[in-house]
Amino acid sequence: MTYVALMLLSYANYGIIFARNERSFMNNKKIVILLLAMLFLISCNQAGIQTEEALKATEMISVTNTPTSEPTPTIEITPSPTPVPTKPKYIFIVIGDGFGRGAMTLGEIYARLENEDMNKGAVWESFSYQSYVTAMGESASGGTAIASGVETDPWFIGKDVDGNALYTIMDRAKENGLATGVITNSNLVDATPATFLGHITNRYSFTGITKCFPQSNVDYMAGGGLSYILPESFANSFGKEDSLGYIPKLNGPEEVIPTLIEMGYETYFGMEGALEMQESVASNSFTPKKSIGIYTGGIMPYEQYKYKKTGSHLYDNVPSLIELTEAGIQSLSQNPDGFVMMIESALIDKTGHKSNQEMMTYEVSVLDDLLEHLVGFYNEHPEETLIILTADHETGNYTYDDVSLNEWKASANFTWTDDGKEMAKFIKDEWEVNSYSENLNTQISIANLNRWDTVEKNRMRLYSAVTLDICKKYGTRIRTGEHSGQPVPLYIIGKGSEEFEGSTHIKQIPITICEFMGWEALPEIIVPEE
Repeated sequence: MTYVALMLLSYANYGIIFARNERSFMNNKKIVILLLAMLFLISCNQAGIQTEEALKATEMISVTNTPTSEPTPTIEITPSPTPVPTKPKYIFIVIGDGFGRGAMTLGEIYARLENEDMNKGAVWESFSYQSYVTAMGESASGGTAIASGVETDPWFIGKDVDGNALYTIMDRAKENGLATGVITNSNLVDATPATFLGHITNRYSFTGITKCFPQSNVDYMAGGGLSYILPESFANSFGKEDSLGYIPKLNGPEEVIPTLIEMGYETYFGMEGALEMQESVASNSFTPKKSIGIYTGGIMPYEQYKYKKTGSHLYDNVPSLIELTEAGIQSLSQNPDGFVMMIESALIDKTGHKSNQEMMTYEVSVLDDLLEHLVGFYNEHPEETLIILTADHETGNYTYDDVSLNEWKASANFTWTDDGKEMAKFIKDEWEVNSYSENLNTQISIANLNRWDTVEKNRMRLYSAVTLDICKKYGTRIRTGEHSGQPVPLYIIGKGSEEFEGSTHIKQIPITICEFMGWEALPEIIVPEE
């Protein structure tokens, strides 16, 4: 119909446009009027047809929507995003025993040499919260402050000045359903770990500390100390050798380990235990819910010993602090509520007591590597993880000069070369640091032997030597082999880090954790049962 109407209109227009005179125009005018009338009638008829079709379509819709027809598909609703946690699920309390600003300087220099990048320093330099706080005078009172929130007398483990036993952050975590862990590269009965495990007035009563283990509320314990913890009757239970291949003399109390086993703890002792644990960790399958691992007779070996010219193979089976920590993570992560873990890098303090700055450089690098591992965990769980770095006290009473150190950090990058003279020239020209090319050549020769499994490990002796040269130039020096009253770091990254703003003392660490976690407050005395 539309086509016909258009044809009629075209004809009408044609008649009007080409009319030759008035008479022909009038005739054509009549034709146009007639055609317009026909067009109107056609349009009305078309509208009627369309209306009829619309009514039929409406009827079809009504039929389609009757209850007897197929149900309409259910619309899928996109779930709302997972709510952001308001408090951490995984809390790491990292204690660098004796770790103060001077020791931190060693780590910050060493990291830049190792990375060959002045912009890539020690891991803690990237932490979001950085401050310095007051600590205690030694490890027993220092550890008690961090574990229980109380300033106490020297030598006191988990007790206040009146001898009252104190609740620990581990007790609070267990009460609220979290798993707990204590890790050290010293003895488990050494002062700092002991403050998270027991209550006693003499830090050197190792038997008394061991007897506290079953009541400690700690699910995962790992470190050294076979001689102090295992009884003589257990001498044949782990092949006799520790992870260094030595046979320790066992003097621990008879009842503790059997009690722990009865409580469900799995045991990993000596060489056999170390190999079993390491194999499980490597395959991400260390899954005991409760365990105690003791791998050396006494403290675990100093890191520098692993890089000796001869005998370094003796340390191949000794678990690293990272391995001990990773075992704890794999084990305690099975708890859906999370965990609280204390990790002590203990040998910073012990090398300080030796007044050995080079040995301390190695131990600070161990701490830095550990933090890098933890930050890797944090990056996988950024809304659920809190990492706290602090110390129980400072050892060495270091001199340091942050102004000069910052000037050095802004200078040219160090670059490896197999030419000691060239390296010595760079250090002198760029950093105004005098270094001995003969010593550098010796360290380069050792590095090029490729005895160890990474470039960094093979060059570790070189980096440590250059670190000491830079320290001489920029004023970082250990003055004593004793503890000092210097402040210690409180460096934090992760969920809840802002809660520590304004902290002035290490005793505030467990108090603050309990506050923002919504746990019963610390400090609190454990009232003996009548």
